[in-house]
Amino acid sequence: MVKKNMKNELHSLVLFDLDVKNNRFMKVNDAADYLIENDIDENLLAIGCSALGSENEIKAGKLKELREIKFNKFPQCLVIPAKKLHFIEEEAIKRWKLK
Repeated sequence: MVKKNMKNELHSLVLFDLDVKNNRFMKVNDAADYLIENDIDENLLAIGCSALGSENEIKAGKLKELREIKFNKFPQCLVIPAKKLHFIEEEAIKRWKLK
């Protein structure tokens, strides 16, 4: 679906599977690894998010950079924006850009 959205210049929100019973939660870096291993460009801009709605942790960068980041809160998700961004979207992403 991510590849299809990229082709159609759409944003993708990737929600991760949760296995609460076994206390297993997918992480941003695992998702970045998976996407790269499945032919998504490692230099693609992505936004890793954790604990949205409470103690937000948000980082924006290339997929290859996000695979190195350890988010400590759950649940986590990944946003892959379309290549063409509205200027307000660009400003928001700059606030969370990895340095």
